[in-house]
This record gives sequence, structure tokens and C-alpha cells, in this order.
Amino acid sequence: MTTQSRRVWFSRGLSNVTDIARTVDRTGGLEILVSHTEADFPGFAFADRYWVEPEDLYKGGGFADYALAKCEELGIDLLWPGKGAPDIMARKAEFDAAGIRTLLASDSVTHALLDDKAAFYRDLAGTGLPIPEWMEFSTLAEFDDAWATLRPFVPSLCVKPTVSIFALGFRRIVEDDDEWGRFVSNDQYKISLNEFRRLLASRHKHRPFMLMRTLEGEERSVDCVAHQGHLVAAVSRVKRGRTQHIETDHAAIRIAHALVERYRLNGVVNVQTKDHEGTPYILEVNPRMSGGTLYSCQTGLHLPYWAILLALGDASPEDVPLPTSGVVAPIQGVVRVF
Repeated sequence: MTTQSRRVWFSRGLSNVTDIARTVDRTGGLEILVSHTEADFPGFAFADRYWVEPEDLYKGGGFADYALAKCEELGIDLLWPGKGAPDIMARKAEFDAAGIRTLLASDSVTHALLDDKAAFYRDLAGTGLPIPEWMEFSTLAEFDDAWATLRPFVPSLCVKPTVSIFALGFRRIVEDDDEWGRFVSNDQYKISLNEFRRLLASRHKHRPFMLMRTLEGEERSVDCVAHQGHLVAAVSRVKRGRTQHIETDHAAIRIAHALVERYRLNGVVNVQTKDHEGTPYILEVNPRMSGGTLYSCQTGLHLPYWAILLALGDASPEDVPLPTSGVVAPIQGVVRVF
């Protein structure tokens, strides 16, 4: 493991990396450069050098050209792209040829596959990895066919877009018409069967959706440090009431291990699972860092820092510390360790 100073650039979309890296980098081995399109971006406070990116930088694949020029101009040792990661994935060979290391979760083909939840589920068919019953649809007729197929043996079904973030478009289908009750109670995650069918019938442009079993158990978010398709370390987080309980040994972590290997994932990635009748089912793989990674870092495993050192070749997987168990991280407030 080396302590040679390295110049690392974090571009827009990595708001909770810079402070973690600065806090953990007690030896001063990293020179941290940060860029963002907002002049008051909080991450600038942790940077050795920072600048404001052009507003239109992420339109039309322009980020890759900008990043390549900046890396050569500033002598960047490692680029960790956020919002522009897909552009860099598509042109990684150019960065490799210029001797510029990039911290990317996957290649562009894998990224596109994981981004499309229906394509991802299709790819998992026959692997033995647990996924819930599901069918894809776009039109009302396709939805009705899927409903007729699944509903006789699945008591509760939900819908979500095949490509989406932040649970946008997710709804649990209920077989009543109490839309007013849901409206006044702000129950935004349920919709009646009749109302959803009405909305589908009114659409002229159709968007791919999934109809799938509603999973009733605990949801877990597994934060992983991966290196070239090998799971180096992982932490599982589960919300219970107002707190996030952190686990270091759970079936969800073993699922994450299999997914990291299958898709040759790299860096800090996130796997989402949800339990049903004692079995954790795969929801999705996020080929990027999750917003709750800060909680997982309370275990002593500072995921972004070690991902950086592994990408630079300044550490080996054996150097990465094991996380501690028995940590309860409040969703808001001071972290308590037991």
C-alpha cells in the first residue's frame, strides 16, 4: 500500500464522496479535485481545487470530451464520474490509451442492462437467484393479460416503470375505488385497479412497465466495495422505525456477491433486496453509490476511500478492513454504535 499523493477528480453527482474521502485520508495521500454545475455545491468545501462545470455539459454526450481534456490538462490520476459516467463508459478505451484511470461500476452494455429492470430480470432467468413473479406491459391490453395471468395465484401486485429512479411511478394496485381516501391521507404509493386501467387507456405514448408481486417484508440496501468483479466488502442496511440497522452477515449480502461476480461490477455499487415470507428477493442493482452510503461507513468500512485506493492500485483487496457489526445508524441525528 503506497502513500504517494494522487490527484483524484470527482465530477458532478458524487455529493457524499468528497467529505468521506477527505475525512478518512489522514495521510494526505489524495489531492481532491471537485467540479459541479452549481457554484454553491457543498462538496467544494472539502476540495483542494474546485471549479464550476458548464451548464450544458451533460447534453449529447459532451462530458467525455470535456473530461478527457481536463484530465490531460490537470494531470488527473483517477477520474470518478457521477452524472457523466455512462459517457465515460462508452469511451473508456480513449481514457485508457491516455493513461487516465477511471472509476466506473461497469461497462456501457452492462450499465444499460441494469438500468432496465425488465431486461435485468430477464437476464437473471434460470440463474437460481431469487426474483419475484413479474410480467412486462405497455398497453392496457398487455396489462389486462398480465393481470389475468398473475392475479389468480399472487394476492397482491404492484407496478413500476422498467426504467426509473427514486420509486417514481411505483404503485401498489388495490382492488377498491377509494381514491378520495388515498388522496386525503397522502397515500401516494397505492392506486386502484380501475384508476390505473383508466390512466393506461388514456395514454397515446406507451411506456414499458412491470407488473410484479408485492413483497411484504423488510427491504435491504447492500452497499458494496467491488474490484473488477470481486466483492471485497459489503454492508447491509435495513430501516426499522426511525433507525437504520446495519448488518455484516445476511443472505442479501450473499446475493450481492453473486451479482457483483455475474456483472463484473467495480467500485462502490448498491444492491436492493426485499423480503417475502422469509426469502430476500432481488429488486435492482444500482451501478453507483447509494445515498445512504454514509451510514454504512459508520462500520469502519469507508467504501469510497477504499474504492479509490483499489482503482489507483495503491491498495489490494486484502488491505480493505472488514466492517464491524451491531451498528445502529439513526436516519437523522448522531450515530450510535453498540
